Amino acid sequence: MPLLQVPGAKAAAVAGSRGHDQGTGRRRLRSSLVVAEVAFSMILLIGAGLMVRTFVALRSLGLGFEPRGLLTVRTGARGAPEGFEEFYRRVGESFDTLPGVERVGACEILPMFAAFRPSLSARGAHQPPAADGSQPQAIPLRASVGFFEAFGLPIVRGRAFTPDDRPDTEPVAVVSRGLARQIWGTDDIVGRQLVLDEGDGRTVRVVGVSGDLRGLVQAPEPPPILYLPSAQDPARNMSFFLRVRSDPRDGVTRSEERLLSLVPEAEQKVWAINRDAPVFLATTMGQMVRDIEWQPRFVMQLLVGFASFALLLAATGLFPPVRSGIRPG
Repeated sequence: MPLLQVPGAKAAAVAGSRGHDQGTGRRRLRSSLVVAEVAFSMILLIGAGLMVRTFVALRSLGLGFEPRGLLTVRTGARGAPEGFEEFYRRVGESFDTLPGVERVGACEILPMFAAFRPSLSARGAHQPPAADGSQPQAIPLRASVGFFEAFGLPIVRGRAFTPDDRPDTEPVAVVSRGLARQIWGTDDIVGRQLVLDEGDGRTVRVVGVSGDLRGLVQAPEPPPILYLPSAQDPARNMSFFLRVRSDPRDGVTRSEERLLSLVPEAEQKVWAINRDAPVFLATTMGQMVRDIEWQPRFVMQLLVGFASFALLLAATGLFPPVRSGIRPG
């Protein structure tokens, strides 16, 4: 005997089954999205953690020089009737009279930007070229007497430049420790000769080895730097570094305020020698380092923010709010 069929029961059963399937599909879709959000947020968090770790590790290496108590003023010898070197000599002597200034020196550019300058080939005078024709690369920077002392860059072997390194004396150079080891495999090289692939192959004698500059995020590896005396090879523009006596009780802000208070007087010193000389980039070295590290620091903070926000969204999907005692889905 056939079962009694209730009108519309079959349609209701089909509709219920379809609704159940749709509900199951929505739950699966939501679960997949939550899993994707969690995975994405974890990837961002791991990337942010690695970036923070790298940044901290690079800063812990140190910069290779002492930025505290250091003021930089960049100027040019445009229109100087006495010539580049004489103009810079007079500017350096004038800066030395500023209150609190202990040492003054100058360099062609800020040394931390050396890694972004063109390099030239350099090899030991008695070393044959490599079999593949390649040669070590050196970044030339012209520096004045007193630069290493003012900048806080140590001389680990030999000596720094002196007033005796004149145009009519033997060409000399100070090389960074990394460059010395790259060419000779050791930093005990004082007195050796270096051949520069410049023109007809200039030869200079190494009189000193300096410490390496490192720690900047854009160029973490120490650049191979070749320092040449500006008296023997004058530069058109120079950055002066003024090492100013600081009070140990001053914090960073107060110390930099003291340095910046010298800028107007330093500008007047330059213009008293040559009214047409440009003066720019007058700032503290601490501020300069912060400006250089601003971009990677900002990217790091942005990545940490995105990772935290993604994790919050994922947590919202994992633990949805409960309303009226009924858990959604």
